[in-house]
Amino acid sequence: MIDLLTQAQQQGRLAPDTDFDHLVLAARALVYGLARMAIDGHFREWHPSEPPALAAQRALRLFMSRMTIPSKA
Repeated sequence: MIDLLTQAQQQGRLAPDTDFDHLVLAARALVYGLARMAIDGHFREWHPSEPPALAAQRALRLFMSRMTIPSKA
């Protein structure tokens, strides 16, 4: 994962001062938390407005869109 983040940073897609260790920790925590919510059935209680798979996908896309710098293509 660090290699992919390094490549993204070299391509200007991540800020030069990105802390990879904490970014990886945050990404893993988010994925783990979403998985636990799905397994434990918490989406019905905490986010009933859409199916769990769609909610998890949208949360992951939001996280990824906020950690990257949009390309100028």
